[in-house]
Amino acid sequence: MKALFVHNPSFHLNERTEDLIQILRDVDEVITTPKMARACRENVITATDFEPRGTGYVQDIEDMVEHALKNDVDLFITAGGDGTASYVASAAIKHQKEGSEPIRILSYPAGTENIGPIVHKLNNIKTNDLYDMKEVKLDAIEVSLGNHILGYGFNDVIIGNTYLGTLDGNVVNLDARALALEGRKKRTSVSHNIVTDDFKVELNGERMNIHNRILQICISPLQFMSKVPHVVLGGLMFGIGYDHAATLALLDRNLTDTEVSNWDIHCITNATHLCFDENDTLKLSGFTENAQIIIDGNPFVRTEEEITLRLRPWAVTALWAED
Repeated sequence: MKALFVHNPSFHLNERTEDLIQILRDVDEVITTPKMARACRENVITATDFEPRGTGYVQDIEDMVEHALKNDVDLFITAGGDGTASYVASAAIKHQKEGSEPIRILSYPAGTENIGPIVHKLNNIKTNDLYDMKEVKLDAIEVSLGNHILGYGFNDVIIGNTYLGTLDGNVVNLDARALALEGRKKRTSVSHNIVTDDFKVELNGERMNIHNRILQICISPLQFMSKVPHVVLGGLMFGIGYDHAATLALLDRNLTDTEVSNWDIHCITNATHLCFDENDTLKLSGFTENAQIIIDGNPFVRTEEEITLRLRPWAVTALWAED
């Protein structure tokens, strides 16, 4: 088995990652950056160097994924959070040959947030052989600006000005534009002004009615919601019966704000939900300059007025350790 290994910049192989080291040893050949390849060889892992162009973290991942696809890797392994895995999966989906089988991805949790299905809590990884892991096909939200696909969200796509990140050891609200445009982490407050009076939602060309004030917008697959009592989900319950479905949520409260003053469990949240499936196209427009796009925690600058969303069924196959 041949695998590509991609990690976030702060990740290191050491005694605390022995479980991942064991997984990497199960692979016949690991393709990774020269620095990580040296670390792999020091841990008795067979590794091959690949040097990306060094034009930035995201572009380096694109380079590595393209190289891996050309070299017929069997598995993509990531060490990081939802964002790292989403970058790798998105690059692979965009560069795969049409008609190819979904890539297989194993994502080791080592990031700010490790909550989505693509980064599975590998609690039993020490007792699981790589070849015995459960394969789970995951749906994803495809996000486009104009004719350009930005990426794929497996956990959620957020429209707003902030994303959750780590700064000085704390998880805080960080400025989406600052990271996307300047590559720097800048702490900021959540904006309560992301849409204009002209905001609209179109489903397959039909304008939908909106009734509530909007402070946050979230789009997410509904693949793993079947265990939640359906009635409390309101209109979401109608999407759960589909093989592949997702939802758009228009919220009058920001639910990803790290300010403690906003963590009031008793505060009523009004939400407008719109379910859609793989045959639908959703278009959103009418935003303020504060509205950026955060895909599984990765911020992107919104360069077009209109955002297009689609559900892509079984976009990747994730490897999960058995419970």
